[in-house]
Amino acid sequence: MGVISKILLLSVVLLLACSSLAEPPEIIYEITHPDYEQFISTAKKNNINLDFVKLKKNVMLDIEEIQKSVVYPDYAKDNNIQGRVIIKVLIDNQDRVLSVNILKSDNDYLNGSALKAIYNAEYYSAIGMDGEKVATYISVPLSFKLRDKQK
Repeated sequence: MGVISKILLLSVVLLLACSSLAEPPEIIYEITHPDYEQFISTAKKNNINLDFVKLKKNVMLDIEEIQKSVVYPDYAKDNNIQGRVIIKVLIDNQDRVLSVNILKSDNDYLNGSALKAIYNAEYYSAIGMDGEKVATYISVPLSFKLRDKQK
């Protein structure tokens, strides 16, 4: 086999190898409900600071159930990416998730899966000091850890 043939064959092999690599997913940092903007403007108009709501009872959620629903991104699995994502969630007084956004992330490629799992989870609103449901922010941590392949 001639030198040119070898170079051509090597080029084809490299081209095929590079084309089979997974493209990194789009990185997202926030998901909002269609009613989010209206809700926030109403809260501002009424001088409600959702970060400092006095609560009798916190938001009810099942973090273990949410963690189970997380889909580990293929790109992260293929590239041995692990870490933790902490998400800020706005829950209104009707048990709806109005906004989820990243507070801290060990790796941006984990964000999308974490945000989707949190956004689609079931929540029960916090209870204010007057006994009524209130809107508030909470922080939810999710872990991404690959299992040992030897097990």
